[in-house]
Amino acid sequence: MTDKITTAFLSYSWDSPDHEKWIINLTNRLRIEGGIDANCDKFEIYTQTTDLYSMMFHLLRKMTT
Repeated sequence: MTDKITTAFLSYSWDSPDHEKWIINLTNRLRIEGGIDANCDKFEIYTQTTDLYSMMFHLLRKMTT
């Protein structure tokens, strides 16, 4: 039996710096404490693209295959 890794992608409204910090902390806690392969749009936007629609579509597709 193969263990399947749980994944999560968090996307949120970029309405305030406090909300951004909360999402980043949640994503990191899911990774560290939950053993979940968690990612959030804020991490991807800085490394891949500024096209949010394409980024979310790509990441969600990657998580479901």
